[in-house]
Amino acid sequence: MTSTKEIKHLQKAKSKAQSSNNLKEEASLCNQLGEVYAKTGDYHSAIEEHRQELKLSEILHDVIGSAVANRKIGECYAELGNIKAALKHQRLHLNLARSVHDAAEEQRALATIGRTYLFLFDSDNSRDSLKHAEDAFKKSLAIVDERLEGTVSPRELSEMKARLLLNLGCVYDGMKEPQRCSDFIRQSIYIAEKNNLLEDLYRANFNLGSIHFRNGQHSRAMRCFEQSKECARKMKDKFSESECFHSIGKVLLYLGDFAAARRSLKKAFCLGSQQPSDREAVKRDFKHAIRGCQLEQMATEVTDKFSHEAMDLSEQLGDLYCKVGCYNKALEAYQAQLVCAEVLGKPARELAVIHVSLAATYTDLRQHHRAVEQYRQELKLREVADVRDMNNIMLFNLI
Repeated sequence: MTSTKEIKHLQKAKSKAQSSNNLKEEASLCNQLGEVYAKTGDYHSAIEEHRQELKLSEILHDVIGSAVANRKIGECYAELGNIKAALKHQRLHLNLARSVHDAAEEQRALATIGRTYLFLFDSDNSRDSLKHAEDAFKKSLAIVDERLEGTVSPRELSEMKARLLLNLGCVYDGMKEPQRCSDFIRQSIYIAEKNNLLEDLYRANFNLGSIHFRNGQHSRAMRCFEQSKECARKMKDKFSESECFHSIGKVLLYLGDFAAARRSLKKAFCLGSQQPSDREAVKRDFKHAIRGCQLEQMATEVTDKFSHEAMDLSEQLGDLYCKVGCYNKALEAYQAQLVCAEVLGKPARELAVIHVSLAATYTDLRQHHRAVEQYRQELKLREVADVRDMNNIMLFNLI
């Protein structure tokens, strides 16, 4: 069932519950509607549904119902970037869970607060946010280890532990502690694999893949994304599968393999994405891959390697490689462009522009001494061009 159909179905059931004055059923349907809206990225509608759920739970004196509604409202505010409002509702969730001594709900409240501080870290890059997240996750994990056995199913206990270990791994990634990060995420993967928790296994592998990619460990990143893709396929979750194909495509673009990237990104594009921003990102990268394949094909068909056509293609390839972060291949392309320009006897000003491209690319590679050398070459060429311009002006005046 599509999200639109599911929403219509739930709204119809909600109207029926309202007609029969079944407050408990109405609250449950508000909860379900809120979750569907949140899944589609409509967080404002989700908040409205969960507010109705909260109001109904309070009328029913359902403390845990009120707690859950506050948690859901908080999660939506976190997605919207309103961290202050998110934490306000999440702390209400925690206090309500503690007031009725519900350890499982207290654990969930602490885990949610931890995730919100991780959200905050994405924007403020503060170690304090990470410390708050770490503290919340560790308290939540202590409840799982010490108070929940026998009160929730073994599978649910494993899910809680796998997610908390993954979240702690993300905290240590932010703290630049790679060994602890890897240890915690691998523990999460082990628990998820052992208990066949496909969603958690997907999430852990995907996060580890993203970390490997960011750290330049491309083959490890690819393996993790392939494993998470297999989980998504087993779950029959096409959006998650699309996300994996997109990530694999991004790694291949970064490596400059346009043909393989195009194949992966085509699959991501065909599977579709849940969020409009994700759809646009896939479309943009797919276009880059297609354009890269076209330029590489055109380059192979050029017979004279020192022609104007070869020079223009080298420049376009260099620019495209830079767009996808493949700076080593961009250097090769700009160097080929420079050789062509010199053979063709291009004026000093045109050569200077190519040296600027080389300098900017060396800067992206953090090879600053080489960037400086390219900028010096640019200045020399511009000085030569200025002298020639001055001589031409003088000659014109004499005539």
